[in-house]
Amino acid sequence: MALFRGGQTANGNTILGNLAGSNILNGQGNVMLGNEAGYNFNGNNPLIIDNSGQFSNAFIYGDFASDKVAINWDYNTMPTSTFTVDGTSEFLDEVYINGTTTIDGQTNCQ
Repeated sequence: MALFRGGQTANGNTILGNLAGSNILNGQGNVMLGNEAGYNFNGNNPLIIDNSGQFSNAFIYGDFASDKVAINWDYNTMPTSTFTVDGTSEFLDEVYINGTTTIDGQTNCQ
């Protein structure tokens, strides 16, 4: 059952999936999709997409308030960049980067 413990102030949420958002007591503006997505999350404005049941790890985590999104992320920690990948990434075509870029600790300014 999604939003199992939802309190009276848990409103404006979009939650779909078995036990998704189960421990939200008063969070608002949450979007959680998948089996047990955001199970232990209790806050406001996240996007959590997951289907693994690993509770705090999310396949995709986003924060609507800060406009940040991360892949393979522990939602107890706010991403520090607009887009973050915890793990490896591969680009199969051209990539255009505008601004300061840090790769393996090396910063390149463009």
